[in-house]
Order: sequence, then structure tokens, then C-alpha cells
Amino acid sequence: MTSKMAALMAAVALVGCGGSEGPVDAQTEGAALSVTASLSSLSASSSVSSWYMVWRWPAGPQQDPPVVIYATGGVPPYSYSWQRLSGDPSSYAVNPNSASTDFNNYIPVGDQNAYTSIWRGVVTDSTGATASTSNIFVSLQVTGYHPGGGGEP
Repeated sequence: MTSKMAALMAAVALVGCGGSEGPVDAQTEGAALSVTASLSSLSASSSVSSWYMVWRWPAGPQQDPPVVIYATGGVPPYSYSWQRLSGDPSSYAVNPNSASTDFNNYIPVGDQNAYTSIWRGVVTDSTGATASTSNIFVSLQVTGYHPGGGGEP
């Protein structure tokens, strides 16, 4: 059964329950049942097309606000995930199953290269339909002296 058909059946069931007048009875003279169901296809967009974090030693990180997936249409509730499409394999979404995330990476001590990757957000509705955002460019970098220990930037 398609999601549109399921929604239509639910709408008919709700209308058939009646209101203060009681249930709809097809035998009632002049009774008519008209249901209009309009479901839009699931779509996804993101709050930005690029996201940057620069860890300036010793000041700490300066980064963009979290990236947000916006879902419209489909049948709520929605679930979310983040997919790395290309680029640095050690970069990761901090909140991989959330509509909102930052990104991070383990950058070795003394490494001042920019680590870049391309990501997209994916939304899934309650019927299993999916939609993806446009690609999001992600860049992570440490600048300045980064003494001892390693760890995340």
C-alpha cells in the first residue's frame, strides 16, 4: 500500500467517524462523502551549503553553527542521517542521527592541513520514503602551534 493510499484511508476513516452528528450513514437520504487527500512528496533541504571549523591554537575552535536538515512533505515522523559522499574518511558527523549536526575529525599534532569532505543529510519518513539535501562542503583545520598529546582539534 502506498503512503498516499494509507493517508487517504485514514482520512476516510476519520470522516466516517462523524462529528457531533454521529457516524456518516450512506443510507441517509442525500448523504454524500467527499474526501480530498493531498500529500506532497518528501523533500529535504539544509541550512547551509558549506560548513567550516578552524581550531586556532591556543584560542580554540571557531566554527559555523550546526548544519540543519529541513524536511517537508511525506508522512511524519521523520528520522535523519548524515552521509559522507567523498573526501577525508576520518571526518565524522558529531550527531549522525539528528536533524542538526556539527562535524569533527582527529587531526594529528602539528598538522595544519585543511581536511575537506562532501556530505549530505538524508531524511526518511514513516513510510520509508527518503529524500536528500544538496551536497554540503565541510572543512576542518588546525592553525598555529599545537603542542603534545594529539586528540581532537
